[in-house]
Amino acid sequence: MHVAIRSVGLTLLATLWLACSDRSAQGLARCEQLATEGKLEAAIAECERAALKSPKSTSGKRAQARGGELRGRLAAQREREALAEKSAEHQKAKSKLDAIDESVEGSEPCKCAPSAPLCSCL
Repeated sequence: MHVAIRSVGLTLLATLWLACSDRSAQGLARCEQLATEGKLEAAIAECERAALKSPKSTSGKRAQARGGELRGRLAAQREREALAEKSAEHQKAKSKLDAIDESVEGSEPCKCAPSAPLCSCL
């Protein structure tokens, strides 16, 4: 009888220990799912919540590390988007300048001195 009570007690203790030590596992799984879907901001928030639930557990530490990786990935993504936007703005401005150059190429060159009072080249 004493052995049965002891084994039930150990089983209960092990179950409680697992439940307490791995409170971050579900949040980590959700974080990974969101990251796979490309929802980086939501994934980072979920990783941070998971890490706070059980910061010393294996899942909590993995959630904290994964959140850091995802923050780096999000920063790189935002930087690429900003560069693409700047590149598009640059290309638009270049197109306008090219159009101006083409319209000027067909005109006659100025034959008067720009300082002359009746010069129409300006």
